Amino acid sequence: MSTTRILIAICLIAAATMLIVGLCMVGDAHAEGPQPQQTPDCSTCHADRVKQWESSSHAEAFSSDVFQSSWSAAKNEKYCLSCHTTGYDANSGNYTQKDVGCQACHKPGPNGHPAGPMSVSDSAEFCGTCHTTTYHEWQKSGHGKANVACNSCHDMHATTLRFTSAADLCSTCHKETGSQAGMPMSTASECTDCHMYTLPDTNRVEGKAPTGHSFVMDADACQRCHKDDIHAAHKITSTSAPQPGTDKLIKAPEPIPSIAPGSASHGTGLPGVAGGALGGLVLGFATASVITRRKA
Repeated sequence: MSTTRILIAICLIAAATMLIVGLCMVGDAHAEGPQPQQTPDCSTCHADRVKQWESSSHAEAFSSDVFQSSWSAAKNEKYCLSCHTTGYDANSGNYTQKDVGCQACHKPGPNGHPAGPMSVSDSAEFCGTCHTTTYHEWQKSGHGKANVACNSCHDMHATTLRFTSAADLCSTCHKETGSQAGMPMSTASECTDCHMYTLPDTNRVEGKAPTGHSFVMDADACQRCHKDDIHAAHKITSTSAPQPGTDKLIKAPEPIPSIAPGSASHGTGLPGVAGGALGGLVLGFATASVITRRKA
């Protein structure tokens, strides 16, 4: 075999080998997908905030049994990951971190952080990108109209109320109703028992069920305690005194004035005029007949 043919064979073998190796590498890269970015360890500087986050609902947004069960029932729809993971990329289907971590709200820091500040969006509209039902309820509420946003009541790292009890929290603004407005509700311990009551439902769809953030107290809240007695609250007996708001319901009707004998002649209405004219005509005709007979 000539030297030229030997060199050509070597080149062909080398090219084939490179092609095979390249195809294998492409196959592995396609199987693994883009490698997620390394999530920074915020606890190095912000240990207190990270500790708050670890006990929050955001820290279990992906890993909780509730989500995993719902996600499995939804056949692992990819769009769920946009709210239950951090850094989700819809094009690749990858994410940088399970659950809702720091960078879900704090955008990646500038080069040289902590030299520069971390940007953050704490508006109700931003929270509403995932908490859609809550956001829509809030928009219709008095809080929404006054722009009392989410972070006014909720600690954004722990995702809990800023006060231990809802009554203490509400009374910071609603001072005139801080003691349940004097209502005799022995079974209600918090403002939210009535103003944020939602029907219990074992088939609730996570993230879509009502959350009570419209703060409108409807009949369902009353039924929770009063059940079938809701219409008996204003029942009036013959011996009970009038109750506030019901005096108009039990007020006796005004008596119809009686008509005294002979008072009808004083009437000035059209029926009285017609009756008088007819009576006068009959009386005149009778008188005329009597006079005519006497003359005859």
